[in-house]
Amino acid sequence: MVSHCGVLEFIAEEGMIYMPSWKMENMLLQEGSMVQVKNTTLLKDNYGNLRLIQKNF
Repeated sequence: MVSHCGVLEFIAEEGMIYMPSWKMENMLLQEGSMVQVKNTTLLKDNYGNLRLIQKNF
């Protein structure tokens, strides 16, 4: 699985990362799971199309 995210701050010990529980759940990870992390540059986009799921929004 591949996912992208921004970094809020760097406060973990070397070799450790902390991520929000909602992201861990979305990626089917448990505490202590091994993940590969690497730095990448994402292409900038200049257009986005958003659609409402509900009219009450």
